[in-house]
Amino acid sequence: MRHSLILLALVSSGWMASAGPIPLARISPAATWTAHLDVDALQRTPLGAAIVRQFLVPMVEGFSGQMPAPLVAQLDFSKLHGITLFGTRLQENPEKGAALLIHSDLPLQAAMDAFMALNPVKEGAADKAGPGQLRKLVGQGGGATYVLNREIFASFASSNCLVIGASQQVVDEALASTGASQAQKVPSALVKSLTQKDQGFLVLGLAEGFTRGMKLPPQAEILSQTEGMQLHLSAVGEELIAKLSLKAKAVEVASQIQQSLQGFAALASLVLPQQASLQAMMKGMRVAKQDRSVEVQLGYPMRDVLDQLQSLAPRKSAQKE
Repeated sequence: MRHSLILLALVSSGWMASAGPIPLARISPAATWTAHLDVDALQRTPLGAAIVRQFLVPMVEGFSGQMPAPLVAQLDFSKLHGITLFGTRLQENPEKGAALLIHSDLPLQAAMDAFMALNPVKEGAADKAGPGQLRKLVGQGGGATYVLNREIFASFASSNCLVIGASQQVVDEALASTGASQAQKVPSALVKSLTQKDQGFLVLGLAEGFTRGMKLPPQAEILSQTEGMQLHLSAVGEELIAKLSLKAKAVEVASQIQQSLQGFAALASLVLPQQASLQAMMKGMRVAKQDRSVEVQLGYPMRDVLDQLQSLAPRKSAQKE
C-alpha cells in the first residue's frame, strides 16, 4: 500500500508538492501528529538543489518514455511547493488514518487522467486492477475520487490541493476539514504549537500522548511526561540545523530532560566515530531550558551532507539497467 501511495503522489503532483509554510488551516483539529516539507524553502538551499539535480531530474528522465511528452515538459520543479501529512494515531499502522495533502501549480487532474489513459483498466476487471492502475469514480455531486489499486483514494479539495488517504472515509474527513472555515474550527494544541516563525523546510509535530502504547527504553521513559515535541530542520549559512523542542508537564520534568540530554551529548561525544564533523556536532550541541520548555540545537556541515547525498545518488549505469 505504501508503494501505491508514493506512486499516486508522484503522478498527481509532478513528483513532489505542497503549500510553502505549513498550512495550519488545512490540518484537522483532531490531528495528533503532522509532518510538513516546505519544498519552496528546501529548493532555496544547497541541499534542495542537490536533491533536484541528483534524484528528481533523473527520475523524470526515466519516466519520459512512459508519459506524454507535453506532460513531461510541464514538470517545472519551481511549481512544487511542499507536502503535508497528518494523522490521529502513531502507535499502530499510522498510515491507515493519515491524510496526505499535496499542493502544486501543476495541472494535477490532467496528469492523473493522462496516467489512466496510458494504463487503462480492462473492461470488467475494475476490481482486479493491477499495480499502477488508476480508476476514476464520479459521485452524485459530480466530485471525482481517484482509486489506485483499491488501496489509495484521492480527491481534490481545490484545483491545486489534492487529498490522499488509505480509505474513502479518511479522504472525506480531510476534505471536510480543509473546507471548513477557521470560525468553524477549534484549533488543537498541536496546531497552536506550530505557529512559531522560522520553521525551516521540514517540520515534525507531535501532540501530548505521542508515546502512549510505545515501548520506551528506561532512558526515554521521561518523554511520557511531555505535552508534545517538535523537530525543525533548516539550512543556516554553511550548516544544516536541527532544533528539537519539548514541552514538559512540569518545570521539574523539564530540568530532568535537560540533564538527560546533556548527559547523552557527553556520552555520545565519547562513543561516536572519531569523525571531525560528528565530534564538532556533539560538542556544539546546545541544550537550553526556559520554564517547562527544553530546546536542543545541533549543527552539521552542509558540505558533509552533500557529500553523503552524492554517494546515495543513482549511477547512470544503474539507471539504464
